[in-house]
Amino acid sequence: MFNEDLADNLKKTAGEILSETDLINIFSGAGKVNLVGSYRLNLMSQPDIDMTVNSKSPSYDKVKEITAQLTDSGKFQSVGLTDICHGFVAERGS
Repeated sequence: MFNEDLADNLKKTAGEILSETDLINIFSGAGKVNLVGSYRLNLMSQPDIDMTVNSKSPSYDKVKEITAQLTDSGKFQSVGLTDICHGFVAERGS
């Protein structure tokens, strides 16, 4: 059963995380950022934030750089990025 109070609390926390970590700005260096999934729909049932970054010229080096920047900040347990068009994955953390 959907818990609206939980969804509201999770979205509020996620919004604070987005603001405090400057994630949208960090990812905008790689392309156009779109928040998607349960965050965008206000249907969160677990603490995760899904986003897409659309780029006409994706760079694996840029993805590795962003992944390292986020995990090295100490604010994230793990970061996983996937390029669904070119098949590369970058993951760091636990």
